[in-house]
Amino acid sequence: MRPSFSFLPHLHSLIVFFFILYLTPATAQKGINLKEINLKEGKMKIYLPDDIRSGETISGTVVLEPEGSTEKIKNRNKAALQKYALSYTEANGSVKSLSTHFTILINQNNATIHVNDGNKLISNYSIPVQKEDYKISSFVFPSHVLTQSPFRIHGPFDGNTSNTQCRINGTEIEILAESPRQCIMLMPVAESKPHVVSILENGKEIQKSIYAVNMNVSAGRLELQKGEKTYVDVLVSGIQNLPASANLTVTNMTTGVVAMQGGEHQSINISPDNHPDNTYNKRFDIQSIKTGSFSVTVNLDLPEPEKITTGSASLCNCYLLEQSCLIPLQMCIELGGSTQPPTFAPDAVIDSFSSIQEPIVNLKLPGVFNTKTSLHIPLQLQSFSDDIAAVVFSIKPFGSNNWQAIEKANQNGNNWTANWTPPLGFDGEYIIRASVAGKNNNISETYTRTNLQLTPEASKPLSVEKIFLSVTDAQVNQANQDVQQKEESLRGLKERIAELRRKLEMLMNEWERKNTMAEELTTIDKVIDKIPGLFNDSLKKLTDSLSKLKADLNGKPDNEALKKAAEDAAQREKDCADRLNKLKQEKEAAQKELDDLNKEIDDLLNQMDQLHLGNNWVGGHGYHADGGFWFGYVGDENSNTNIWGESNKLSNKLRGLRKPQNAAKKRVKDLNAEIAKAQEECDKLQKEKEKAAEAEKKGSMLDALETQIDELCRQIAALMDALQKWCKEHPGVCNFNPVPSGSPKTPLEAEAYIDQLNDIIKKKKQKETDLKNEAEATAASAAATKAQLDAANAEKNKQEDALKKAQAAADKLQADREKQLEEERAKKRKQQEEEEAKRNTPTPQPRLTKPINPQDKQLKLFALGMLRGLFRDMQIEKGPCDCETKAIALANNTNSAPGDVLGGLAIGIAFAPIEALPGLSLGAKLGIGALKALGSAIYGGENFTEELGKNLFNVIGGEIFPKLLGDEFTGNRMNELASGGLDALLEAEGVRLISWEGETELRDCGKIKGKTTMLFNPNTGWVTMLIKVDNCPLVVIKYKVNADGVPIGKPTVQKVNG
Repeated sequence: MRPSFSFLPHLHSLIVFFFILYLTPATAQKGINLKEINLKEGKMKIYLPDDIRSGETISGTVVLEPEGSTEKIKNRNKAALQKYALSYTEANGSVKSLSTHFTILINQNNATIHVNDGNKLISNYSIPVQKEDYKISSFVFPSHVLTQSPFRIHGPFDGNTSNTQCRINGTEIEILAESPRQCIMLMPVAESKPHVVSILENGKEIQKSIYAVNMNVSAGRLELQKGEKTYVDVLVSGIQNLPASANLTVTNMTTGVVAMQGGEHQSINISPDNHPDNTYNKRFDIQSIKTGSFSVTVNLDLPEPEKITTGSASLCNCYLLEQSCLIPLQMCIELGGSTQPPTFAPDAVIDSFSSIQEPIVNLKLPGVFNTKTSLHIPLQLQSFSDDIAAVVFSIKPFGSNNWQAIEKANQNGNNWTANWTPPLGFDGEYIIRASVAGKNNNISETYTRTNLQLTPEASKPLSVEKIFLSVTDAQVNQANQDVQQKEESLRGLKERIAELRRKLEMLMNEWERKNTMAEELTTIDKVIDKIPGLFNDSLKKLTDSLSKLKADLNGKPDNEALKKAAEDAAQREKDCADRLNKLKQEKEAAQKELDDLNKEIDDLLNQMDQLHLGNNWVGGHGYHADGGFWFGYVGDENSNTNIWGESNKLSNKLRGLRKPQNAAKKRVKDLNAEIAKAQEECDKLQKEKEKAAEAEKKGSMLDALETQIDELCRQIAALMDALQKWCKEHPGVCNFNPVPSGSPKTPLEAEAYIDQLNDIIKKKKQKETDLKNEAEATAASAAATKAQLDAANAEKNKQEDALKKAQAAADKLQADREKQLEEERAKKRKQQEEEEAKRNTPTPQPRLTKPINPQDKQLKLFALGMLRGLFRDMQIEKGPCDCETKAIALANNTNSAPGDVLGGLAIGIAFAPIEALPGLSLGAKLGIGALKALGSAIYGGENFTEELGKNLFNVIGGEIFPKLLGDEFTGNRMNELASGGLDALLEAEGVRLISWEGETELRDCGKIKGKTTMLFNPNTGWVTMLIKVDNCPLVVIKYKVNADGVPIGKPTVQKVNG
């Protein structure tokens, strides 16, 4: 019967092929010897362990890989491959057929696997057999495994996979090969995270958590012409907590076809400490040299733990409780130690109580602001601890949404101050805001309100005003005193809360410290509890031998034993020197790691400063007394808030580096102590070496035995070092000697020495219990303090609400008082305005006994002569470019032509608003409305203000509208005139209107343009000329004429503003 073969999924290929796929037979990797046999139908792969010894039982696997461009061809080739037969000739000459999973006994004379096609021999595979023999004493798992690739577990196996099972998260996985020293499995597809791997060997199950590492390789364009470019991207994930650097190699296998930027073979060490996100990615740029197929190999070599062997007499650098000690290898194994340096991963740092709290602050303003002694209002924010990075003060009027930044606050201890200089007219109620950035970069805001009286008269009537208010000074003062009392009470409560916070943080730290100390002692138990049992028999035997030797003075020395003792002592000294050198190298690497982290942190902190300060934020960074960094920034309405994304990105990077930095600092500190301790041990071992050598030379078995006893005591002291270190770190807590004294030389002394160890362990356990009890008591105190803090915070909320109500009540009283005062003053102002308006209202000019009727041409002709004289006078008096001079020049311009400046007088008018012109008659109001409408037309349709209309009416109203001012139009007639428009009103008054526009040029002033409107009232004989020159106010010329239109009397020239 032919054997059946399975078709396993392809192993994770570490070779990336482009265009044409090439595959080169691989050699040993991760414990595997792989033999590939190329057949016309495909490949036959034989997986064997890489540590085969003669006479041992080993297991392997056969995998068939059919070729073919289609599934049909692959299936046909698969059937053909299954017809090939594999066999192995055993030591007794019998031939054993091999199936997918096979187990064989390695023949000392001829370890060969045969491949046959029927009776025809196709290939022979000579199994590589090694001579060096060693045994594995303990199971050793890798910490990280590449998915879809083989991985191995070292351990005391029997080489037979039939009694071995391997599971990942409870699911059985394929075993590829096994020897008496290792088992090789195929890691399936898995997420980049820890997975539980269990191995069951002969009924004994061991399990451990390992990390799955994924490597994804992708490429850009695959079809390149000569000179074109592409790339290969490599992404590795799951590298957190690597015990050492992984090695990535990328090799261009076809250098004649393509060139790889950076070198054709690149080796890159990947350290997890440099990749906080636990991923590594890199792009390799490739350029085509010529058209053709090419291939690039990508290999990731993950660090493997050192296999633990037996049979060595030397000491090993054993890692126990995150520190190393120099002890025999077997002892290291029995104590659960490892010769592989542990991964000193950052501890899970929980944010401290203070790091997640907003600072407790009190915002203060002066109770009374004296404008006569100071122009500044001092603002002060008081913090109850040194936990603030920056403060910005802002203000806004009550009811407004527009905040105005004052200035960056200055720090003086725990006080932050700024001066506010409000301008005049800032009277009223204002909100003061303090934006606070804590050193934990938490941003908070606190507010207060104030009522500014830069001009006290705004809220207090002058004695001469004789105004009496219903809201008295006493009421306002009482309300303000109530606010001040509540503010003072709240400030005291905030101090109490700050004190409770400090107490709670102290208690929580104390609880954590005691709990941690108890947990540390519990961890130390795992080692020192075993020490008496490990050393009791050895000490008794050595001291018993020493006592017998002392009693037998005639005994002959055992030269072989003396030689071995000297060699062992020399080996121990060498092992210690090697260990010391490794520790120094490890410390150098740890220091470099810490320096790199510090530099990266400094660079990120400077980037944070540049980002925020360059975008109108305030704040900065610094360092606490323990070396930890802090940063905090705060902005206002003028700050650029579009930087949040970049800021959060930098902040997350910094927070991600805090734990590695703490771990690196701790590791450097611990290594310094370990190096000092190791140096002491090496000095002792050097003396032991010299003593053992001297004992061999003298033939002194006594000295040789004493040297061995001293070595045992040194090892005990080394194992007790964790407890001794704990006592040094907690001198006020450790109330016992953590290391036994002396070196026993008799069985009784050895018994007393062991009793010392047991007593130390007993006292340690009692201290552990005491610390747990103290931690529970501290936790109870912390809970009580937390309850007090919660109650105080609830009371603070109540008092803040009460303060807001008191402030609102005081503000309302103040506002009511100011409103009353302003209303009374408004009444007085209105009364004064009415009286003033009556005094300033123009009086109607007397009418002639008989109206005169000169023609418009006569009026304009005689006006031109009059204007020439005025121009001469104004040029001397005002200057050639004064607006009045230019107006006269424009009106006198003979080139100006009559125009429809006023649109045929079809101008609507309205009564001027009563509230704007108190004390005026309806006639006056209609006249002002008419002139406002006329002015708007003259100004080209622009708005003619009420003030300008009133001022123009005061100048020409008596001359042009005598009937209106004389109240000759009443009742419905007034409404008819208003609805009839300006032309109806002018007709009712008998006024004629002439208008013209044009431009002229003055030698000193250049061209001037404008409009002239002449109003003539035949009933009074008055002529008024309204002249509007561009960029000048309205100019009015007034004069009387006789029946022929000749000016009589001196004309008046006046600017009308408003």
